[in-house]
Amino acid sequence: MVKVREDMTGWKMSEHGFPESRLTVVKQAEDYINPKGIHFAQWECLCNCGNPNHIIVNAAHLKNGHTQSCGCLN
Repeated sequence: MVKVREDMTGWKMSEHGFPESRLTVVKQAEDYINPKGIHFAQWECLCNCGNPNHIIVNAAHLKNGHTQSCGCLN
């Protein structure tokens, strides 16, 4: 796993600058490895819409607000 700069475990993204976000970070997931072999941190998240399935989200997408739900907002 990639060594992350900050542990996001337990973060509610609505409290970290994205008020519409429904995601809560549960734990760090396995890295995404692109075809060039570069590792990217990913986080396992739970959506508060009632969907019991956890989703895996790229850390950059969480921090810039690109991913805000499990897909229920679409």
